Amino acid sequence: MHTCPKAAILAVAAAAWLSLPAPTQEPAPPEAGPSRPQDARTGVVETSPAASAPAELVQIIQTIGQSDNVGQIASAYARGCTINRNSVSLHEAYMRRMLRLGQTEIAQYPARTLSTLAPANALAWATLAYSAAAKGDLLEGLNLAIRSLEISKEDVSTLSNAGQLAAWYDLSPERPRIADRTRRSLEKMRKDLEQAEPYAKGYAAAKAQCEKLKEQVKDVQGQAASIEADLAAGRTKLGSMEAKLRNINDELRYRKREIGLLRGQLWMLENDTTPTSVYRMLDRQALRDRISDHERQIEGLELDYRKQVREGDALATDLRVKDGQLGQLKRQAANLLSRFSLDFQWEPPAVDGVVTYAADVTPASGPARKPAAGVADDSARQLELAKLYISHEMADKAVPVLQKIIQSAPGSKAAEEARKLLAGLK
Repeated sequence: MHTCPKAAILAVAAAAWLSLPAPTQEPAPPEAGPSRPQDARTGVVETSPAASAPAELVQIIQTIGQSDNVGQIASAYARGCTINRNSVSLHEAYMRRMLRLGQTEIAQYPARTLSTLAPANALAWATLAYSAAAKGDLLEGLNLAIRSLEISKEDVSTLSNAGQLAAWYDLSPERPRIADRTRRSLEKMRKDLEQAEPYAKGYAAAKAQCEKLKEQVKDVQGQAASIEADLAAGRTKLGSMEAKLRNINDELRYRKREIGLLRGQLWMLENDTTPTSVYRMLDRQALRDRISDHERQIEGLELDYRKQVREGDALATDLRVKDGQLGQLKRQAANLLSRFSLDFQWEPPAVDGVVTYAADVTPASGPARKPAAGVADDSARQLELAKLYISHEMADKAVPVLQKIIQSAPGSKAAEEARKLLAGLK
């Protein structure tokens, strides 16, 4: 199978899709002649491509349906849009071929157009639902999946995805707020959906993951609650120790003040010039004894004070450690709660009964968590998009893209080329 750079393919698809005005329904064929059947997938009256489209468009649709070269298909689609941008057959052929080749990211462009041109096309809604869910927008994924299932409940992938999304909706710790229309449709269809094996399996698998995560969250929250209780008790004890230190300080100040007064009295007695009597000698000894008693008390209080300070410092250190542990547990719980969408196994919609996974997706592991694209790669992709805008005489769209490249990666080759393109547009 031939391949081409994904950035260029996406750029072609984006340019073709962005160049479309608000789509309008294809004009109905004349009433003359026998009535034509309505397609259950698209919801529009089918007409013979040869009778309703130019020969070139018919050839383009055939090329899209038969080619395995993604770049050739994308270019053909862009050309087809210039011939008849409202051709349901063109958009559906492109969407189905991209899904069949595993290019689910590209398939969302024609699917979005079909959601307006042919709103009864279940596959288009299913494609958009898969794209939203795979990107982590579960609310939108659920809305779109239910929209698809309202039309048709035949696609196994959509049933599986809807089952997982419904379990997420039912079991999330903070139940998401979905659109009233989606909620009513889900409740109306729930019994029928539960009878479908793919939906039931998807729901059961997601439920198991959600419950496992909820147990992990509960365990972490339990640890956090235990530490919070320890912190509360420790802070209460620390407060009592601080109160005790204040009392010791007050007692020390009192006894030191008493010693000062007693020493003053003793000095007066010792410096009295009157003849010494036995009673005065006893008075002086009593003062000395009282002073010694206060000094012994002060020594004990100072020892107790230092002990309380050491214990208080140790307790304060322990509280700081526990406070840090509590912060880590809260972050861990928040991280677990945010993972309610990461382990689900989203299935791309099937085409002719065949599910083709994108290059970075496997059924066993679900969508791969790709690293964020580097600035250089993103600039190159944006540059390709700007060139396509210019080639389609859409300079007004190209200018802001080029300016963004220059601003985000001023020293890159892409920025240098962007400056030249900008200069040529002025």
